[in-house]
Amino acid sequence: MAYVLDFTEPIMTMLCFADTYTPCLGDVYDGMDTMVEKVKHSIQAHESDPTQCEALCRQVQAIIHHHWNKMTTPLHLFAYALSPRYYGEEVVGMPGRVAPFADEEVVEGCHKALTRLFPLEEMH
Repeated sequence: MAYVLDFTEPIMTMLCFADTYTPCLGDVYDGMDTMVEKVKHSIQAHESDPTQCEALCRQVQAIIHHHWNKMTTPLHLFAYALSPRYYGEEVVGMPGRVAPFADEEVVEGCHKALTRLFPLEEMH
């Protein structure tokens, strides 16, 4: 039971965070990344067989990313890139984290968002 609670806590926390009336569009992108890492650490803490642990992590990440890709938009990435919080040393200094301008997915999303907002070349 403790394993199930430990595993689902980051998912429930993210759902509660996103279900709010406060502006959090950019924070949702960061929250999803953080949630995936917490779920992965939870699995690693409870699984003793490295092969089984890796397989389970891949399955869970695939499920999360599948649902995330259905609902994410370039606007999420654009809002994330515009938030000064994600350029600070406390975030960029974390393992596996880079500033939004150095993340290829974020840069591509920003470009798509700007292209949709300003479709005419002269507006760029």
